[in-house]
Amino acid sequence: MTDRVQYAEDDPRPHIITLRELLADAIEHACQDLTKNGQPEEQARLGATAQVRQAGT
Repeated sequence: MTDRVQYAEDDPRPHIITLRELLADAIEHACQDLTKNGQPEEQARLGATAQVRQAGT
């Protein structure tokens, strides 16, 4: 378990940290699905998703 810094209740940083973790998980999942899926259309869609998510983080 990681130690988390305590923030004030109205501080947005814990939410930002959580969102970054969720987006990183989404990127990883899309990249894993890219290697599993053999259909070119789906590979293109998942690849675009991973690229957009990585650009946003």
